[in-house]
Amino acid sequence: MYKEIILTNNKLNKIKFNIITIILTLLCISCAVNTLDPKVNSYTNTKEDNENLENGSQDIKPSNQKSQEKTTTSQEKTTTSKLEAIGKKLEAQAKKEKEEMERLNTKDYNFTNTLDNGELHFLEQANSETKMQIKRMLYSSLDYNTDEIKKLQEILDKIIEKSKGWEKDLALTALLQTAGFIQAYLDDYLEIIQIRLDCLNQKELEDLIIHAEHGLKLKKEFATQLKETVKELKNKVTLDNNNFVWNISDLIDLIRGKYLKFYSIVSDVEYKKTELNK
Repeated sequence: MYKEIILTNNKLNKIKFNIITIILTLLCISCAVNTLDPKVNSYTNTKEDNENLENGSQDIKPSNQKSQEKTTTSQEKTTTSKLEAIGKKLEAQAKKEKEEMERLNTKDYNFTNTLDNGELHFLEQANSETKMQIKRMLYSSLDYNTDEIKKLQEILDKIIEKSKGWEKDLALTALLQTAGFIQAYLDDYLEIIQIRLDCLNQKELEDLIIHAEHGLKLKKEFATQLKETVKELKNKVTLDNNNFVWNISDLIDLIRGKYLKFYSIVSDVEYKKTELNK
């Protein structure tokens, strides 16, 4: 009986020991986990904070980019709108010029003797489009006034008749080729505005405005000069009893002084910008 009790007690003690061991083990595990928790939590929090900072910086970066993109887009829209307005002006000019050319396409006003003259070097290679551009400039510069246009044609015809060689070539080239150059540039700018604006960056758009505005200014100045030339030569003819006896040297000096300044058309943007601000 006593032995059984001792065995029973031993079993109980062993069970208790096992239970205590299990409890201690659990406590150790629990302590170990609790000891690690602050570090784990700290690492986790730091990682989350870093991720939040990264996300925050990413949020800020797109915001700055969006602001810059918005500003750039706004500038491009303003520049594009200005170019579209210039394009409409050039389109209206071209439409008016072509309509008037059809109306004035007679032997008295079409400058055939001048533009088809084989002795003028620069016209030897000129195609129909180039001759058309010259006519458009001459007609529009004289405001489609038939009396002035006819007088200009008479003056050009008499220059061809009275002068020879390089003198004739120089005098008429300075006037007619300059007219063609200015109009050709404007036609090129119009074509770019019509079909290529989407291909240009902001700098190219701004440069195009300068080129186009400078071309329009040259066209206006050329018109003023041509009116003065017709008036001056017409008065000279009248004073000489309608006999065109203009001294050829004086004539060349007149043409050179009045038109060679247009002939030196340059592509430099800064130069044109300076000219526009005068």
